Amino acid sequence: MDPKITVYDRAVKIHAVRRVIEEGHCPHHIAAELEIKAEQLQNWIRRYAISAEGSPGRFRLKTSADELRELRREVESLKHEHLNFMNSLRSS
Repeated sequence: MDPKITVYDRAVKIHAVRRVIEEGHCPHHIAAELEIKAEQLQNWIRRYAISAEGSPGRFRLKTSADELRELRREVESLKHEHLNFMNSLRSS
């Protein structure tokens, strides 16, 4: 028999992250409730939360503006890499 695979939508993931970050619940208990590994919940926390004011161990949920800012930085970085690559091809 194949193991049951459950796919959680973004709202469920954010709710789980919020319970850990804002309400102080134990990640292992939340993971057990969702029948996932604690490592998976930690991945969700890394994905949906960012450090608040640079304080280690203090997090807040990412906003759409935070995600947009992150994506824009990544696009600029990729443009720069692409330009360097194209210049290296021309000079070869």
